[in-house]
Amino acid sequence: MSREVAQERGGREAAAAPELRPGSAGEAHAGMRTARRLMAAALLVVARVMMMGEAPVAAGIAALVVAVGLGLGPRFAPGALGQRVLLVVLAASGAAMAMQVPLPAGPGGLGRFWTAAVLGLLLPAAGRLCLRAPEGGMTVTAAMALFALTAAGEASLGPMFGWMVALHLLLVLLAMRAADPGRSVWKAMPRRSLAMGALVLVMTGALAVGLSLLLPPLSVWSQEQILGAGDPVSGFGERMWLGSMEGMLQSDALVLRVEEAEESGPGEGAALQHLRGVVYDRYEKGRWMNARPLEERFLAGAAGAAGAAGETGGAGAPDGAERMDGEGRSARVTLVAGNRDRYFLPLGARSVTPHDARARVDRFGVFRLPMGEATAVDFAVGGASGGREAEGREAEGRQAEGVPVGPEPQDLEVPAALRPELETIVEAWTGGAVAPGAKVEAIVDRLQTQFTYALSFSRRAGRDPLLDFLLRERRGHCEYFASAMVLLARTAGVPARMVVGYQVAERSPLGGYALVREQDAHAWAEVHLDGRGWTTVDATPSGGDAAGRETPLLVALKDWVAMQWGAGVRWLGEHPGTVLTAAGGLFVVALSWRMLRGRRRGRGRSAGRAVVEEPPPQELGELLAALARGGLGRGSTETLERFARRLEKAGRREAGEAIARYAALRYGGVGEAAAVREELREAAVKAAVKAGAVKAG
Repeated sequence: MSREVAQERGGREAAAAPELRPGSAGEAHAGMRTARRLMAAALLVVARVMMMGEAPVAAGIAALVVAVGLGLGPRFAPGALGQRVLLVVLAASGAAMAMQVPLPAGPGGLGRFWTAAVLGLLLPAAGRLCLRAPEGGMTVTAAMALFALTAAGEASLGPMFGWMVALHLLLVLLAMRAADPGRSVWKAMPRRSLAMGALVLVMTGALAVGLSLLLPPLSVWSQEQILGAGDPVSGFGERMWLGSMEGMLQSDALVLRVEEAEESGPGEGAALQHLRGVVYDRYEKGRWMNARPLEERFLAGAAGAAGAAGETGGAGAPDGAERMDGEGRSARVTLVAGNRDRYFLPLGARSVTPHDARARVDRFGVFRLPMGEATAVDFAVGGASGGREAEGREAEGRQAEGVPVGPEPQDLEVPAALRPELETIVEAWTGGAVAPGAKVEAIVDRLQTQFTYALSFSRRAGRDPLLDFLLRERRGHCEYFASAMVLLARTAGVPARMVVGYQVAERSPLGGYALVREQDAHAWAEVHLDGRGWTTVDATPSGGDAAGRETPLLVALKDWVAMQWGAGVRWLGEHPGTVLTAAGGLFVVALSWRMLRGRRRGRGRSAGRAVVEEPPPQELGELLAALARGGLGRGSTETLERFARRLEKAGRREAGEAIARYAALRYGGVGEAAAVREELREAAVKAAVKAGAVKAG
């Protein structure tokens, strides 16, 4: 507390006027009453945020409890132990009620856990409004209110939440000020202090809003700087020419991270080996395309997926992808660079939860993000969703999430110019095989044993590159093997499609997650078999399969640091409400610490200079009263020094000097108490005489 404010308090305490003065019991009572009302309003703001988080019943309970607490007023005065027991009981009651109230199942809602956290904090805070002397004062109540608001902000609330945070912090600050018995009158506070406080508040808000807007792009940029990864060489378009992936296969730029909830068991690893990015169903003269539009539709619940997605960002167990029927494995794919307009997922992925709003899924079961950049997606693999179940969904004419539509006429289409040669090859390779599965296995066996994987090869001009691969060179990379597999399977009467994406071939020794680079770009076939539905078939020989590669330790450490940093920055960017609340909370804590520090310093000065008894001497009160009767009353916010100077200017030098010496004694320890009191007494007598003369005149 500044010396000037302390002087004002001392002068007001010595004033003889009957109105309420700072530090008096009446004003302290009025201040606490105002503080309770303001704090109740702040708690009602939390209830309103719960309403925005789709928890109306819980919000109604919170508002009712706050209203009851404010209505009862400070009626109870339990001891410290009794207060603590009461708070525990109220917190447990709030959490128990949260477990019983109905909550919507939408992804953008507050959720059971956070609802329990809010009520478990808000009910004790409301209960403290009924205590005459709550332990810890208004500061503890304010902290509980801030934590409750932070928990309520875990729902997907939109920009309105920022305004709720600002209103809540303003009410909390005003409540803490009203509860401070040593507060200064607004008009008495120096303009410089008011300006600095306003500036700090504005800067805190601007910093929080700026961080919430800048952190998402900063996450991507920072990871690129740490990893030193440039832009990828190529991408996935609406058309693909055979040979166009050659540049990608020679780039080591990191594009994806793949995390699993647990280690893959025997035979489970294949479910995450192929990540689909684009599917083609028509081949013409060395290029793949689609016969008709992709027919994208919005993914159900995608608009709120960002809020419902998992909260973890490091390797380990992604918690955003739920399990179904207790089976399957949860997994997450995080996009680091490369194509950010789609999500790379395995065939048959279930419980797909993109971290970005407005995601779409096309008829091939490929998940896309037409606007913005995709960040991450949670999903489940394995379990009951596949095979016969997927085939049953196709038979009903419905496209499930991640399940491609059933076979269509173009899935058996073969260019007329290629059919004679392809029929000859199929007849020679499949022998007497009748079952579709047996034909597919025979074709795969020939491609993997009689052809060679290579990035360098020649193609004869003027001839279809696929026929040249099958009949002459017999060398090529994955695009040729996959194209041959699709067209040969179609020729054998098995529906097939061309798929391009990435294969998971590298695992980091730190954290156990997988890294996917541009060089892991891959092409394979998907064939439709009775009883199994769409099935992944990779006919590329082992030379094109780099599975089992381990990241070098130093490179893995660099990536792990980038991942942890990016995850933290991304979490802050996805929770602007938490950032705003935390910034406001730090501001309140700093302000409270400054107020407490000033109060302790004031008490320390008083203890070191306690040469004047409290309350101020009777002589001072008599002098001030006599001066007031004579028309020279002291202003309610006027310091003793200023009043003394004003008296001297008015020709009352003796009274001014006596008051100035008293101020020096009280606040500076200068002078002798007895001498100062005697001077005050003499000045009071003379002032009384003059006051009487003024009245007589």
